Amino acid sequence: MLPILQIGPFSVQAPALILLIGIWSGIFVAEKAAERIGVSRNEISNMAFYAGIGSIIGARLTFLLRYPSVILDRPFSALSLNPLLLDWEGGVLVGILVAVVYGQQKNLSLWKTLDAFTPTFALMVVAFGVARLASGEGYGIPTTLPWKIPLWGADRHPTQIYEALIGVGLFALVMWWFYSKKDAPAGVIFLRFSAALASVNLFVDTLRADTPLMQNGIHVVQILSWLALAVSFFLWLKKAGATSTAEPES
Repeated sequence: MLPILQIGPFSVQAPALILLIGIWSGIFVAEKAAERIGVSRNEISNMAFYAGIGSIIGARLTFLLRYPSVILDRPFSALSLNPLLLDWEGGVLVGILVAVVYGQQKNLSLWKTLDAFTPTFALMVVAFGVARLASGEGYGIPTTLPWKIPLWGADRHPTQIYEALIGVGLFALVMWWFYSKKDAPAGVIFLRFSAALASVNLFVDTLRADTPLMQNGIHVVQILSWLALAVSFFLWLKKAGATSTAEPES
């Protein structure tokens, strides 16, 4: 765990720095992927920029809406650079909304845009895993396996490392899909990635000790993963069927 990184006289929030590196790397890769599938590189870059700004502003606003006492007690905390005062779930939703509005304004293809950003999503899985390891969040259940790590008073599954390694594997797989000679219909790369990520989340979430639970003990992440898996497979098969139907006509 390394929440604070000391660089000379400066103290840097390590999780925030890791996420920023992941975002920057993801945008760079998305621009390259956009060229590969025929989407404007500038439009992809601009969308990522505006969505990123929207995510940060949205994360701060939703945090203050959830915890209004923070701003009532310390009004200037609304301008604080502390990443702990950010609600990333709300921020991601705002960022997605900004990206959708921008895409509609620029008449960008939804499926091609999602394909272009798929390598970015894979890199963010890596970044989130490493950031959680630095902050101590997303920790695993106790284990006696040889690769256990000591955290919060127990030897635990290194679920953050599992997540980062899964992200590396997904990124390599996505790049192979991009540069393979087979041309897939628009959106298939994103849907393959979504299905793969949902599948591995079903396994990793069972090893997390701090996963959100419903009142009956059901894992929220697993419900969302099953839903994402079903929707991804349905749309993937639908696109594959539409392609095979159109081939004889040509």
